[in-house]
Amino acid sequence: ICSFKLYGSNLALTNRVMVLEENSTCGDAAPNKASFAGIFNPGIFSQIASDGSFATVRLGKSHAGRPGSFRLCWGFNPLVDSDYVVDVGMFYFHDVPEGCTPGAFGPTCAVPR
Repeated sequence: ICSFKLYGSNLALTNRVMVLEENSTCGDAAPNKASFAGIFNPGIFSQIASDGSFATVRLGKSHAGRPGSFRLCWGFNPLVDSDYVVDVGMFYFHDVPEGCTPGAFGPTCAVPR
């Protein structure tokens, strides 16, 4: 399950994040959005601190996707793709580690002997 905290100020439930291919730029009218099976893109803010200083972002549970580096963009109340104007930083999508199998709550890994 892909979930993380985003820190800032005056964060609100109207905020959203979008994951773009690394060669795209936040604020583009037609960005190259990343696609992962089971992941919502744009992602939603599910919980906000009472003072607006951080939010929990939930993207869903991935079933497949191309591992790599992507760009994470933020918008205050985005209605169109170009409203995601703030470049938050990099978003990394990884394979299940070698020796591990996917599970309902995360990968199960064999303990080395």
